[in-house]
Amino acid sequence: MKYILDRDYAKELIKWAYAQNPGPWYQHSINVKKQLKTSWNEIKMDMHLMLI
Repeated sequence: MKYILDRDYAKELIKWAYAQNPGPWYQHSINVKKQLKTSWNEIKMDMHLMLI
């Protein structure tokens, strides 16, 4: 399995896939992305505090 590391490319792929197969999965994917971004920012802050 290949991983997509470019966020803009990933966003375009999801939009393309939604055009091919619309459904509630699209909004779910957007919500997962938002939560992952929030979680990652919290982890980075925790790591920063550990280094202080």
